[in-house]
Amino acid sequence: MKYILFSLSLISCSFLFSQVKIGDNPNSIDASAILEIESTDKGLLMPRLTTLQRDAVASPATGLMLFNTDLGCLQIYNGAFWTECISEPPYRASCLDWFNNGATTSGIYKVDSDGAGGNPPYDCYCDQVNNGGGWTLVFNHNTAGGYWLSQGEADFYNLGSPGLGTNKYSILNKIDELKSAPKYEFKIFYPEFNLTNHWKQSFDPRSGGSPIRPVAGYQAISIGSTANLWGGLERHGGSNTFLDGSVNHPNWYYSIGSRVAWGGGIPPHTSPATDRVQLFIR
Repeated sequence: MKYILFSLSLISCSFLFSQVKIGDNPNSIDASAILEIESTDKGLLMPRLTTLQRDAVASPATGLMLFNTDLGCLQIYNGAFWTECISEPPYRASCLDWFNNGATTSGIYKVDSDGAGGNPPYDCYCDQVNNGGGWTLVFNHNTAGGYWLSQGEADFYNLGSPGLGTNKYSILNKIDELKSAPKYEFKIFYPEFNLTNHWKQSFDPRSGGSPIRPVAGYQAISIGSTANLWGGLERHGGSNTFLDGSVNHPNWYYSIGSRVAWGGGIPPHTSPATDRVQLFIR
């Protein structure tokens, strides 16, 4: 086994990497240097730079390693350019990005949907098991928490409390950042009926009512119900809900963002009402 000792000092651009000592015999490594590293936060602390600061380092040495605070990972200069992340970043662009990089357990993951330098990363609930995995929860409603006070609230609410246990949760305002292709890929799920509609559409459901049914770019993938004029999601024309799936019609079945009760709950695909609805994107 080889033992590695990094010795770091500060000179220009706030950082200079001096010596790296590698050996097969730990007794050959200076003990005082080991104690010095251990006394500094009990570990080896790499220089931390933003991407802008990293790129400002003049003539970086081959093998130079640093922690990129924008990307949240370690990088090495290979003599020609900075490598991609060589350590797992604490966040990715979406639940699908996490899934494609080996995350197969559903739960809370940190995402940065608008990329480095924009809004800070935030937690999301990811369904990594059902319907192929890679789904980001963008809306959850359980009437135990009441109804939505406004369409604005239904568009964005409780960012810091993602999960199926949060009665009122919405990050619908982030769907343009979270989609992985030109079309939106959605699935709406009704836990009470174990019913899922999975489809794609190019029409932004928040933009207004659709003049056609189904909505523009609609592509059925796995549809559990087409009852009551199903045709994708659109902006509801009235004040009963934020979005609905009874496209190009005053009905508001497949309600996302119900502001009032319908039959004692939320209008799903058909009667009776339900207490819970979830919407995911990937």
